[in-house]
Amino acid sequence: KPAELSQQLDAALGQPLETAFGRLQALEKSLQTVARGFQVSQRRQLLAALLVGVALGVLAAVIVLLA
Repeated sequence: KPAELSQQLDAALGQPLETAFGRLQALEKSLQTVARGFQVSQRRQLLAALLVGVALGVLAAVIVLLA
């Protein structure tokens, strides 16, 4: 009887689990590209903030020297 139950569960759950696993793999692949784009965006934001900070520092130094 346990063998029959095991076969029934395998038959009932095998295909849906394989389908769900395939969908999860596809989702993982699509999210990898999104994650890469997000990392690039973060780097650009950090670089922009750094450049703005440097520009403001130079501007403040010029104002102090001219005052």
